[in-house]
Amino acid sequence: MPSANDFVTGALRLLGVVGANETPSSADMEYGFDRLNDWVDAQQLDRLTIHALSRTTKTLTASTA
Repeated sequence: MPSANDFVTGALRLLGVVGANETPSSADMEYGFDRLNDWVDAQQLDRLTIHALSRTTKTLTASTA
């Protein structure tokens, strides 16, 4: 599962801030995290959800209600 670092680095690469083989500077990463947190906060304010999958397992027993 991708981490926040992966999302920020990928976004900075798509925007052309860093090259494909470059590592973003700490200032660029901090700015990217701030914008990511702003976006997540905006989703909550607009009552939108960020979907996540969770798995629940149950044991089934034959001939029981």
